[in-house]
Amino acid sequence: MKDYYAILRVSRSADITTIKRSYRLLAQRYHPDVNPDPQAAELIKKINEAYEVLSDPSKKAEYDNPYQAYIQPPSEPQAPLRNRDPYFKRRGFRPAARRPTQYELVMQYFHYVKAISVSGLVVCFFLMIDYLVPRVYRNVPVKVAYEAGFDYLLVDDAYIPLTGDNYNIRAIEQSVEVQVVETRLLRKIVKIQTLNRLYSITTFGTVYGTFKFVPIIVFITALICLFMRNNEEFRFGLCVLTGFALFFTLVLMF
Repeated sequence: MKDYYAILRVSRSADITTIKRSYRLLAQRYHPDVNPDPQAAELIKKINEAYEVLSDPSKKAEYDNPYQAYIQPPSEPQAPLRNRDPYFKRRGFRPAARRPTQYELVMQYFHYVKAISVSGLVVCFFLMIDYLVPRVYRNVPVKVAYEAGFDYLLVDDAYIPLTGDNYNIRAIEQSVEVQVVETRLLRKIVKIQTLNRLYSITTFGTVYGTFKFVPIIVFITALICLFMRNNEEFRFGLCVLTGFALFFTLVLMF
């Protein structure tokens, strides 16, 4: 079968206007009166034949679907297939439920973002007040314990590890009595120093010591979640980080 679309140099999805325009251009180019090439006469015949078929809707449809005439429609409508499963008969056909998209899931639980962010800021402001208000100073006797290869300073039944070998630690170990500096609200130790305040230890595994970066993370991420506009998916993911950091902060506080 001849490819009439290739002869007219159009695609199979071309409309009648495009077919006519291409036919006129080809007819002007390969007409024997204009083109002296001996092959032009043969080519113009193919162009006319292709245009005669493609310009007629019925001939074009027959050309595009050559087997349509041989397809016989069914004489009687076929009965729909039945499912013999009794469980299917009781419940009937139910279309599969559409799964929610990621954005829909985010918006479904997005109201927790504000609650977690506000809670994180409240905790951070409480820690800031506790750290800035005047502190409590107590004089306690020095009790040094040795356990599992480490020296520990025993303060109010709490074991504080004394790691390293510097002048501060040796001065505190050799003292009879030391001064403990605590926050006023949470009673967290922020400093242990000698009575003359020349030597001190400030590195402790508390929310005001080694882990002070955790409430800072809570404060920054909570502000972004509250005041950032749009980009709900990013804010929701950042709120998850805020929630974990807030939980760790509460563990360190109590």
